[in-house]
Amino acid sequence: MSNPKLKLGFGLMRLPKLADGSIDVPQVSEMVDLFLEAGGTYFDTAYVYDNGGSEAAIRKALVDRYPRDRYTLATKLNAGMAKNEADAKAQFATSLERTGAGYFDYYLLHALQRNNYKKYEEYGIWDYVKDLKARGLVRHYGFSFHADPELLEQLLTEHPDVDFVQLQINYADWENPGVASRRNWEICKAHGKPVTVMEPVKGGILADPIPTVKEVLDASGSGLSYAGWAIRFVASRENILVVLSGMSSLDQMRDNLSFMRDFRPLDDREMIRCTKFPTTTEEERMALYRSLEGVDEHTAEVLEAAALVHDIGIPVCNQKYGSHPGNLQEKEGPPLARQMLSGLDFTKEETDRVCTLVGEHHTYLPMDGIDHQILVEADFIVNSFENALPKEACWNTHNKIFKTAAGKKIYAAMFGLGK
Repeated sequence: MSNPKLKLGFGLMRLPKLADGSIDVPQVSEMVDLFLEAGGTYFDTAYVYDNGGSEAAIRKALVDRYPRDRYTLATKLNAGMAKNEADAKAQFATSLERTGAGYFDYYLLHALQRNNYKKYEEYGIWDYVKDLKARGLVRHYGFSFHADPELLEQLLTEHPDVDFVQLQINYADWENPGVASRRNWEICKAHGKPVTVMEPVKGGILADPIPTVKEVLDASGSGLSYAGWAIRFVASRENILVVLSGMSSLDQMRDNLSFMRDFRPLDDREMIRCTKFPTTTEEERMALYRSLEGVDEHTAEVLEAAALVHDIGIPVCNQKYGSHPGNLQEKEGPPLARQMLSGLDFTKEETDRVCTLVGEHHTYLPMDGIDHQILVEADFIVNSFENALPKEACWNTHNKIFKTAAGKKIYAAMFGLGK
């Protein structure tokens, strides 16, 4: 499978709209022209995007206007939206008719996760797509993935002939345990499966990041847009086939092409800027709290241990329940934390307290001591960043959750509160 000339892909999930809510095909056509002129070839849509409107729009903007060898087209089959096996398999013919493409260069099983991956097996979709490939209707097949590393490892082991995998990767989710961008990317690399990247700008959030992130990026003096930093962060990684950007205007297309047309990977200093924001590690946050709040040595040690293991229940929750809500993390986490700490130099009292904190870190009222308060605040700092809370929600969190002087100071500075 050859790499596209341009490492940027045109994601077709968020196409520009007219006042009546329909897709602005003339503007999409202009965007297509700019993209192809810059050397772009990879277009990514899906059966479910805009209730089929995305596939129909790309026929008008691309397929009907350019020779078939000028572009590659990817679309997806979503078994979760199907009533039964026949309904699921019928999506391919519908997509082919909507796009008029004749065949698909890339065909994906869409949005595999814990709560739906067995449906693809139940409906025989893996074998169905392999048959489409054998018949020349699909050139390369893969799947898009939204789950834990353990499931990804399982799927790639069970289906070693997939050609590629589509992952959510961006600098905000690189170490986020709920997304596991880095670990999933590493697994694909170990299996020799190239990666197409979705959500490099996290749904547009990283195009307008929080104030502290802007300060770090602006300090480089590069003049690069915030979206540019996000896309180049991902495109600079090894084993990346293409980075999809869901562009919804001509201006966004022009901006993305400005730094991807003659792509230069981030250098070491630039990469550090994208990985060393104030939400870096639990140890660093705990050290800052410790210095500002003046907690005693024993409390500090317990806090640092709790910070390192408080999310330990996430992988088990994903495996058992298909997701990891706070109440289930509090249920599954303490036994795992106790097992981990049993082989280390912790007293029974310290181990008990760490496990209590792991079992309470999503319980916000009442707070069970200063260590509980600090752990919850530190968790809210990173979660607010990763989930890109709007400013009003940050204000509410600041006023309802944060009690320590250190926490209020850090949170307000990070999210531009009070400005």
